Amino acid sequence: MKTCYINSAVAISAQDTFEKAVLVFKTLEEGHYKLEAVYPEFKNYIKPSALRRMSKAVKMGVSASKIALEQAEIIQPDAILTGTGMGCIADTETFLDALIANDEDYLTPTAFIQSTHNTVGAQIALGLKCKSYNNTYVNANVSFESALLDAKLCLELEDYKTALVGGVDELSKNFTDLQLKVEKNQAKPKTVPASEGATFFGLSTENKSNSIVLKGIEINHNIESAEIETSINSFLKKHNINEVDALITGHTGDAFDKYYDKNLNTSFKNTTQLSYKNLVGDYFTVSAFALFLGYHVLVNQNVSEGLHVKNNTEKGFKNVLLYNQNKGKDHSFILLSLC
Repeated sequence: MKTCYINSAVAISAQDTFEKAVLVFKTLEEGHYKLEAVYPEFKNYIKPSALRRMSKAVKMGVSASKIALEQAEIIQPDAILTGTGMGCIADTETFLDALIANDEDYLTPTAFIQSTHNTVGAQIALGLKCKSYNNTYVNANVSFESALLDAKLCLELEDYKTALVGGVDELSKNFTDLQLKVEKNQAKPKTVPASEGATFFGLSTENKSNSIVLKGIEINHNIESAEIETSINSFLKKHNINEVDALITGHTGDAFDKYYDKNLNTSFKNTTQLSYKNLVGDYFTVSAFALFLGYHVLVNQNVSEGLHVKNNTEKGFKNVLLYNQNKGKDHSFILLSLC
């Protein structure tokens, strides 16, 4: 069985992270409930003739994927795996608004055609003229993890040698506002804003200069709060890891942070703990951004300025664990290691 290496990581996020060798995070101003990504100059990465027909999600996905492939030295990936929670939701809303406004008559199909969840992966393939395996996973908050797991299995089982994997979601007007209304009715709503972003990775079976190892992925729909510590230790043991040097968690400030705090302060009290959603917001595939952070922690052997850090051990990083959950469901563990 081959080893799965991550050779590049590129992110468009609410912070200035795109094509940055050194990551510096700024504290967000209070009062934001929706947070747009910091968009690059898309015309530098996409032909103007194609750019004008693309939604934000497609623009972000195509641009991030292009740089991820370049940095990983991949010309044509053997597989393109994409995760998204709502796909091109803005185009979906445009089509539905037109449907209502025109009483279901005289509709142009463009917005509908471009609103499908696999539009990002399809546009990436069209730009590359790539006819290889292409799949999109739509599985709520573990959409990205599902795509990453598929890629890992394909490479380890030697079905393919290279893969492009990413997670992308965009803000919308109606759907995002409805989400926020629901969350405000909770006993303790989130304190992080709704956001958007696109994060892509170049994976292969080849160890290169800036490679790290994707050792393991595990997805559990439901774990009781009291069982988190046991589940994580079992996951680490499965991969012959006794301890990790950094733990990256998806804290949102709501009542479900107990899944992180109640259990992890014991087993990981001497581990550097990082949280990031207070800086880039929350969306379905934000766990891809956590992987982006984990990649940079291992490659650069430091914690980026501005990240929320707890229990900083000030030692080198060899193994990094990512743990994310959403409202007590869809728990995911991702284990990264130095080569």
